[in-house]
Amino acid sequence: MSALGAVALGFSGPTLLLRTTPGVHGVMRGVKMALPRSIQPRPVFLSRGVCGVLVANETMSCDRAILEAVNAARRSEPLEAISANFSLAAYAALTPAEQIFAIADIERTSRGLPAMTGLTAQLDEMAAAGVRGQIDPTIELPLRIAGGGMATTFGSNFAEGTANALGADYFWMYDDGARSPNASCTPHSRDLCWAHRRNILGDYESPRYCAPGSQDHLLMGAAEATSGVALSPAVSEVFVNDCGSMPSDLVFTWTDVLRRVFGQR
Repeated sequence: MSALGAVALGFSGPTLLLRTTPGVHGVMRGVKMALPRSIQPRPVFLSRGVCGVLVANETMSCDRAILEAVNAARRSEPLEAISANFSLAAYAALTPAEQIFAIADIERTSRGLPAMTGLTAQLDEMAAAGVRGQIDPTIELPLRIAGGGMATTFGSNFAEGTANALGADYFWMYDDGARSPNASCTPHSRDLCWAHRRNILGDYESPRYCAPGSQDHLLMGAAEATSGVALSPAVSEVFVNDCGSMPSDLVFTWTDVLRRVFGQR
């Protein structure tokens, strides 16, 4: 099974750029794959004196402002705020790729979806290629997973100018519909509204994507760059399924997030 084309879909606004390649993954029952309306961030973290505009910002004060906006937006679903056990300081100590992975899995698991197992070096490089090219990462399917099985479906997101990974998550998840930075979400292309959110919350482990009886793992790649890009930072993520053995190049896992960010033993 292949993704719905490999054409990057442009999403632009005055201060950031978002792109996505919609995957072919299914919709999880009971999960809101789209919101009734786009929610502009409150507080407005892409502003001078908070995170700044068109600059990378990994400071705790910026992260706190974005997390406040995320939690405010989550109430509209309604959904509880990200757990009080979440350590923003521990999250900030992760690498950018690990942060991208962690917040995506937090969004998934807080809605009852299975966590992506982990980041792999192979998929991280594919995400990095998208960052370097300033395009949505694309994958030719089927893809042989290093030391593992075969990927048969994928989804990917790209953003620039969102301050950091947490900021990218905000726009992908909560401000991606009409009158948002998603300029391709128009009355004539409503199928492109909320495509980033659908990629993050997608059903990559549907049985129809793998041969009967095969193992199925959910994997990610992620990357960020702060130089050599039009708008800083550039952030990308790739989601795939893995039909077969566990890959041999896992570099960070959901278990690591639980231990390091939520203090679980």
